Amino acid sequence: MIQVRIILISVPVLILSWIGLSPKGNFPGIQYFSFFVIFFLAAMVPLLKPWRITITPFGVLFILVFLLWWTSLIASFVININDVRIGSFFEVGRPLLLAMLFLCGYLSFKENGASNWEYWLISSSKFLLLIMLLVSVIQLLYPDFFSFIWSSEKTSGLGGIVRVTGTMYNPNSFAFFVSVLCLGVVAHTGIKRSWFWIMIALVLVILASSRTMMLAFPVALVMMYWLNAISNGILTASFKMIAVFGIFMTVILVGVSLFSEYLPYASQILTLLKSPEAISEVSSFAARDEQWGQRLAYWISKGTENILFGAGSTSELRVGDSDLLYVLFRLGLFGALMHLSLYFIFFYLAWNTRRHKVGIWFCGVMTLTVISGITVDTLAGWQFSMYVFMIAGAAYAAYVQYAEPILIYKKQSGVHETTAFIK
Repeated sequence: MIQVRIILISVPVLILSWIGLSPKGNFPGIQYFSFFVIFFLAAMVPLLKPWRITITPFGVLFILVFLLWWTSLIASFVININDVRIGSFFEVGRPLLLAMLFLCGYLSFKENGASNWEYWLISSSKFLLLIMLLVSVIQLLYPDFFSFIWSSEKTSGLGGIVRVTGTMYNPNSFAFFVSVLCLGVVAHTGIKRSWFWIMIALVLVILASSRTMMLAFPVALVMMYWLNAISNGILTASFKMIAVFGIFMTVILVGVSLFSEYLPYASQILTLLKSPEAISEVSSFAARDEQWGQRLAYWISKGTENILFGAGSTSELRVGDSDLLYVLFRLGLFGALMHLSLYFIFFYLAWNTRRHKVGIWFCGVMTLTVISGITVDTLAGWQFSMYVFMIAGAAYAAYVQYAEPILIYKKQSGVHETTAFIK
């Protein structure tokens, strides 16, 4: 039994480590190899022993929405079967990977208990943050040092435009991963005892020059702080939230301002603050805006069937750079509706587990997901959604064990507030 528990707690740690450290060099299709590794790791958990999974009314609703979401993928795939590419077959199977990650998070949390699960995940998060910092410092001096393992195509060091990608091939993915790790540490120990890790994450996000995450990360931090402080009163918590947000944004803006010559991508935030109308001058946003317009025209031109069920995974829609638009164009109105329903399900789960540490973490991750979804395909993509589903599985275990009994009690007794949640 002890050996089973050790494996159960080690699997989420291995998955988190593999997502962050797996090879991402110049090998065609290497990402799909990583997806298979993660799937088999996650599949180890439910195969270890027979399980009795608690399915609540909320669980039934989640399964229904998830299956309808998967159906929208399959429907689009079948309708556009003549235009599919090889990667489309993996995309149709992606929900199976996500479901396995959700189950992995749920079962590992349930079997090991909250304290053990959080201890090992947070310890591994701190270790990974230190690795990210070390790799990024080396990339500043020698941008191509790790290129055989992790692609350095978008990496540039000191002496010119500075942009690190750490153990990722993409600066936005790197900044998101760093943020998720740091939010886990903050959820477990609180902001006041996590300043060291927060500063590491802030530095890495700035070095990655991910403008979206430079906004999303502080917002997620203060959201978590507000949820922790809300027991002292909403008004007091709100004032504290504003103050904390001001501190984090000041640190980011001062850092960017001091090194604006070397951080031209990040320094565009300063331009936007001075003149919001200058958003059209931001190169990447202007490119995305043009790209979205072209895809919208292509999607509409495909006819009623494709408007309802999507234009599929064609080369014209290969990159979306927006979570909702990505889904809308590829899966149509039906798929977009199911996608939004999945978001609402996760919001409900996050809010109702907010008095538990894993719920606080999930609230922070969902905040990142929503904000970054403006310019990145988050739940519609691969990497970001894997973090979300595994943490969501653990949050559902906390929901079943702690939150739902309280919600039932409140409904039956007419009580509006309770502090009976276990922290």
